[in-house]
Amino acid sequence: MKTFRLIPLLICPYFVFSQTPSGHIDSSQPLARLSKEISLEKYLEAISDIYDDPLAFANSIKNENGTVTLYYDAPRPKTKKKKFPASIPLSPDLLFGEFSPPPSGTSISGLNFTTEAALSGFYHIPPDVHGGASSSHLGYVVNTSIDFYTKGGSGVTGYPDELEAFFSSLNPQTDTFDPKIIWDEYENRWVVITLDRVVSPDVSKVYVAVSATADPTGSWYFQSIDASQTLGGNDCWFDYPGFAVDEEAIYITGNYFRFSDNGSCNSSQVLIIDKGVSGGLYAGTVLANDDPASSGGAFLFYDPKVETSAGLGGGLQPAHGFGTMPTSLGTYLVSYSGISDGTNEFIQFYTITNPLSSPSFTHFYKGLGDIDDNIGGGLSDIPQSGSSVDIEANDRRTLNAQWANNALWLCFSMEPASGTNANQVSAYYVKATANGSTSGSVSIDHHGQLDGESIAAGTETWNPAICIDNSGDAAMVYSACSANTFASSYVSLISGSTGSVGPANLLQAGAAAYERTFGGSDNRWGDYASIVRDPSDNDIWAFSQAAISQGSPTGGGSEDGRWGVFIEEFTALVLPVELVSFDVWSEDDDVQFKWSSASEYNCSFYELEYEEAGIWVPIERFSCENTNTLSNYSFTLEDWKAGSTRFRLKQVDYDQSLFYSTVREVFIEGKNKGLLQLVQPNPFSDELTIMLDSEWVRDVTIDVLSSSGIRLLSEKVRTSEGLSEKLLNLSGLKAGTYLLRITADNEVNYKRIIKAH
Repeated sequence: MKTFRLIPLLICPYFVFSQTPSGHIDSSQPLARLSKEISLEKYLEAISDIYDDPLAFANSIKNENGTVTLYYDAPRPKTKKKKFPASIPLSPDLLFGEFSPPPSGTSISGLNFTTEAALSGFYHIPPDVHGGASSSHLGYVVNTSIDFYTKGGSGVTGYPDELEAFFSSLNPQTDTFDPKIIWDEYENRWVVITLDRVVSPDVSKVYVAVSATADPTGSWYFQSIDASQTLGGNDCWFDYPGFAVDEEAIYITGNYFRFSDNGSCNSSQVLIIDKGVSGGLYAGTVLANDDPASSGGAFLFYDPKVETSAGLGGGLQPAHGFGTMPTSLGTYLVSYSGISDGTNEFIQFYTITNPLSSPSFTHFYKGLGDIDDNIGGGLSDIPQSGSSVDIEANDRRTLNAQWANNALWLCFSMEPASGTNANQVSAYYVKATANGSTSGSVSIDHHGQLDGESIAAGTETWNPAICIDNSGDAAMVYSACSANTFASSYVSLISGSTGSVGPANLLQAGAAAYERTFGGSDNRWGDYASIVRDPSDNDIWAFSQAAISQGSPTGGGSEDGRWGVFIEEFTALVLPVELVSFDVWSEDDDVQFKWSSASEYNCSFYELEYEEAGIWVPIERFSCENTNTLSNYSFTLEDWKAGSTRFRLKQVDYDQSLFYSTVREVFIEGKNKGLLQLVQPNPFSDELTIMLDSEWVRDVTIDVLSSSGIRLLSEKVRTSEGLSEKLLNLSGLKAGTYLLRITADNEVNYKRIIKAH
């Protein structure tokens, strides 16, 4: 049985709040909705994947000076981490075996609200659990503690330990805050960070610990880094770290705020630390002087917005790397924070090249379309069963990111404006292809939400973390809750090839209502969770929290909610529907369809669609078989109209998630081709010949439309009886795809045309 060190507990009749900040944005300091103008050129680059005719949309919202305005949530300092003296005895019943682990895989019940107080002498909120997995051990940090297990679930000698004691060689002045831990697969080492902050005299520190070997019970190297800076004439401190490594460096991001009043210093920076495998930190060389300017390049801070003279402040997360990054690239810094032009939302990217020798930064945006309600000022609180006190959902900032094999995944929380979960907080993922340092080397592949409606009606999902597995798919851990359920933890798998989301796998069910404010206004749940792939196989380890049985009253006995940390190994997460093929071809006047899926789960139905004037029209609906073996479907569309038609397959899940196949185009010769007989050449260069066939003399309108339906050219011609020929000069059009529309009386014909150059 795992043992805990019991420390004498302080008994105090009043609230005590530490000076260390952590957690979600204080409701007394609502998020400011700021704006910034960017060039039309940069904006067009960001929306090129959203609109078929991006220039038309950009022109519709551009400012008088030719720029476009982006809106974003300004960073705010986290509220102080709250701690309350543990004023009641800690019973052994509260320390061991009070709640059951999940039944599947290797499951570990870690520290909880009560047992962590046994280490520090104080109750803490929020948990802020973050973990990693090596080939032999599991490590995690929570609030002010660090803990290790074997992968078989056995405790490790010397742990759990208080972080202040773990970093004692660096003389921390508080119990520290915002800890994180990573397993460095490149060097087979554990890396731990935590922050320290004191006001008057002003102190802001980043503490870094690196294990000398893969064994967490062996020696560690500890480095202190002075993070305080004078920015804009103000003394500023470092908050809310993002954390990642690649093959040569450690990256820690954070936002800066004034010591005097916690106001923004308008700076989000990245600390780049040379791993120093030969002669540096990883070799045990620790610098007594923790001033970055005196480190000889061992650790330095950079402000990407200053380095590039571009971008918005706050919320940067570094992408944790697996495998060899593209040549010269250090990592990607990503942020969301509700960035919007008023309609569409965007991911902000900075890339870092040559991170140790001569760091260079590049900035760009990538568009997501209209995904978020963008209310500004944080996310709505989340209702829970058994209590009228809602749970804090925090804000929209990016929570973590990972890169492997040219795929970049990231996640955050948001609130959709429509759909089955409209105006409900939802965890959201983004997958991009990222194989270089420029905007052209990054493209958004898939993005979507983990809709809690698939769990139960009214369920909201938040506090997500994401990781890439060894097969190129991603796994996401998240909290879930509703007015009829307690705060629980789930994990879902996301297909790397299609972006479709698998079923919600329960990590730990909530056992009771959670209310813990220590007399304040914020019922704080957590600022981040963690999920990682196993370096030895394709298993996934999730580190999260759930509401456990009530106890340990504080605040005059009115608050008794408790959080508990749970670690779960997932060996067989279910993939969502995997579409193997979708084929379409013509036979005489019929269109034949055939498609197959490798496996199906949570699939409600398929729907065949065809395109008519830029609008997708449904043809037929088919129920899913929902098996874990190959499923085959076929359909014949009889006596279809002559000419070219584009078809696609829509898949709809029970949670109303939508996924589409590749578009297929077929041509029906047919005897009755209608008014439009022939368009040639197609693709064309400058001129296009149109052959019309009419039974009588009549007026015909010829329109050329953009692929988004905007009319670019219109001509009226008068046909003769029989065949007529019309030559169109389209030399003024740019290369691209357009729609030709022929209208006469009540007859309308369409044809997709392509201008080659």
